[in-house]
Amino acid sequence: MCASLEDPKAKVAYEKPGAEGIKRMLNHMHAFNKIITKMSEDKDTMLATQKYLEAEVTKMIGSTSLLTRIKELYSAAGLFGVMKDYTIKLAITNMNEMRQRGVTEADIKDRRRTLTINIWEAMGTDTVHGYRDNAWVGKALADDKIQSIKTTKVKDELRYSLSKHFGRLYETWNLAFVTGNLEFMDIIYPKLLSPRVLLLTTRRTSMSA
Repeated sequence: MCASLEDPKAKVAYEKPGAEGIKRMLNHMHAFNKIITKMSEDKDTMLATQKYLEAEVTKMIGSTSLLTRIKELYSAAGLFGVMKDYTIKLAITNMNEMRQRGVTEADIKDRRRTLTINIWEAMGTDTVHGYRDNAWVGKALADDKIQSIKTTKVKDELRYSLSKHFGRLYETWNLAFVTGNLEFMDIIYPKLLSPRVLLLTTRRTSMSA
């Protein structure tokens, strides 16, 4: 993150936050925390949220055409945006399926692969933008695979068993990535710093979704 301070685009995130900026970030953090908690504890909420977001993206694009969607996302966020749109949709769909029918060995292999691809996407973006140190950290995360996935009986949460170092490293690596490559930090930072996310990634060896 220190290197990103030298980047004029990223440096904006640290300059003149002001009272209004801080208040907005805290409001976003509270809202994200409520949404994340509800989605992790209720599979119907996760499904409804996915459908809502899909409808909103289609509304913004103004077309249901896949080619138009790819073109518009590429114009807005480059190849990273196109890949992220695809992998997030795939991941949420897979999570919903697991919560409905239970977890199989094939699911565990698929989630390992999807998480690795997700990290590779960010590694590629970091490399292109010159943040090679952070890209190497991403490689360490990509090599640290999911050990198992279980469904809780009470709330149908998915519990990912990971090494004790994964969560802490993933959180700091992700913060460094968004700082150097993305905009709208008043929205991005609260998502990563929401209490629910911090609790799962820094105090446990498992993560729920």
